[in-house]
Amino acid sequence: MIALDTNVLLRLLTHDNRTQLAAIGRFFAAHDRETFFVPDVVLVETVWTLRAAYGWKPLQIAAGLRQLAAKPDLELAERERFSAALKALETGADFADELILGAAREQGCSAMATFDVPLQKRHPQFVVGLK
Repeated sequence: MIALDTNVLLRLLTHDNRTQLAAIGRFFAAHDRETFFVPDVVLVETVWTLRAAYGWKPLQIAAGLRQLAAKPDLELAERERFSAALKALETGADFADELILGAAREQGCSAMATFDVPLQKRHPQFVVGLK
């Protein structure tokens, strides 16, 4: 398995650098029997960069990530958590917050403490608001 960095996902989604996109194509062709892993942190960086630097809207980001995730040779840390975070992104939530919340639940946490008011409102049964 080979891990992919944020800049690889960005090239695949934006096609903004033809030279690097071609290099990625050659790399994938040379490793056509490999599985490629995308860590959660790479997903968070990708979403942030697409919003901040490229001006992509949440629905556009979710569609792009869904398209990548559909590749049979792409492995994510936790597909259910990823899917839940994408659905939340599509309804106005913060992708990173939703991944964090999902990871906390997966680890068996009984609650999550935060100052993040929108997250408190979105998950009042699980998130404990600090003041």
